[in-house]
Amino acid sequence: MNPQISNQSIIPPNLLRTPSGHHHHHHHHHHHHSHSSHHSHASHADSSDEKTKEKDISHDSSAKSLNDETNQIIAGVKDQLEISDKKKSKHKFSLASFRVVKKIGQGRYSKVYMANLKSKNINLALKVLPKNKEIAKLIHQIREEIKIQSHLNHKNVLRLYDYFRDERKIYLVLEYAPKGSVSEFQKRFSNFSESLTSKIIKQTAEGLEYIHSKHIVHRDLKPENLLVSENNEIKISDFGCAVFTSNIVPGTLYGTLDYFSPEMIESKKYDERIDIWSLGVIMYELLVGKTPFDDPSVNNIYSKIKAVKYTIPSKVSMSANDLITNILVYKPENRYSLKDIMSHPWIFKHND
Repeated sequence: MNPQISNQSIIPPNLLRTPSGHHHHHHHHHHHHSHSSHHSHASHADSSDEKTKEKDISHDSSAKSLNDETNQIIAGVKDQLEISDKKKSKHKFSLASFRVVKKIGQGRYSKVYMANLKSKNINLALKVLPKNKEIAKLIHQIREEIKIQSHLNHKNVLRLYDYFRDERKIYLVLEYAPKGSVSEFQKRFSNFSESLTSKIIKQTAEGLEYIHSKHIVHRDLKPENLLVSENNEIKISDFGCAVFTSNIVPGTLYGTLDYFSPEMIESKKYDERIDIWSLGVIMYELLVGKTPFDDPSVNNIYSKIKAVKYTIPSKVSMSANDLITNILVYKPENRYSLKDIMSHPWIFKHND
């Protein structure tokens, strides 16, 4: 089984989520929940307020053998990935290539920095993972994240350009989205206009269509993982829960409870249509200001999702109501496809 790296995102402490934080899954079993505390823009990272003690293992007695083991594991990554130019045996970058400007995110396992690539004077994001026991356990999932994201190239998907490592850390070189995540905008505006929401949903659907065309399921689609570029393009980020469709194991819960689909909760076979369900949850959340199945009790959230029990406030237009109702459908085969969503009048109306 793949151990899971649940890549939650982060919002500055002054923007911490109020009343009901979202419930997060970090493991395969149903009963383990933690409230994620969101710290700063990054969504390029993974967060949880389960404090993981990342003590410096370089002075441990067992550290050397572990470090060697981790290095070997990681050394194997490059051969399998062929991310870098095949002719060069080296990665394009090292830490010396960058001037680190500021920390933009803190995850459960990672820290994310905005860094300037000196040779080109462009800003990128560096996701930094310490080589410790926790990370050694997650190396398979990190390898998957790198393999998956590095092969994606679409205007609505955050790019992973390369990765490199040194004695102490693994570095992922990512596209930098200076405007932060959609969830940070939520903190400021509580709910969005139909016009803005429609633009976000359309661009996310376009990115998803591309991801699904590569037989990949994201599994953790939520506002924290929708970043906003300088020119206001949505970038789907955080592939720490992503998987190739053929490798899905039913009964494994990945991602964030509020966005789970009924088939995932019920341990049925699931596929890329779970991402479409999450898109419906996001659409509702942006228009209404809270998630559709929101409840202080985790068990109640499960029950509501399984029963598809939610109400749409009357302030939501008939057209938007129609689209939500066609996405949040119990049976995946009756759920709107991404094509259906993108050709819906509500999407057309607001996107020239």
